[in-house]
Amino acid sequence: MDKVKFEFWFEFASTYSYLSECRIEDLARGEVIAIEWYKKL
Repeated sequence: MDKVKFEFWFEFASTYSYLSECRIEDLARGEVIAIEWYKKL
C-alpha cells in the first residue's frame, strides 16, 4: 500500500506549529502516512 503524503508547513516562531509538531509524528507512527516537512519563513 502506498503511503499518503502529508505536507506539514511550520513557522519556527509559532507556538501552534510547535504544539502540532510535538504530536504529528506520534499520530503518523504506525500509519501509512509520509510526513514532508516544510518551513515557512
